[in-house]
Amino acid sequence: MFLCFRPVHHRITQAIESAFKKADVDGNGTLDVKELMQIMATLGSTMDMKEAETCLAVLDVDNSGSVSLDEFLTFMERHDGNVLF
Repeated sequence: MFLCFRPVHHRITQAIESAFKKADVDGNGTLDVKELMQIMATLGSTMDMKEAETCLAVLDVDNSGSVSLDEFLTFMERHDGNVLF
């Protein structure tokens, strides 16, 4: 039964990766605060700068000051894409 859900999960992951790449305006492979605001808006969750800074602090596991695709995907997968900040 688990296998029937894999294609859906894969499509969702692909959609998130696509949104991430579009939001990564400078093409460095990570999202800064403004880019994070953009991807969250694309995914249907608008936020102000303070909320985006809080979000970045939560997502930025390696404390680099930005969010990598792996950090973003891991967080979204753990929370099934349902995130409240």
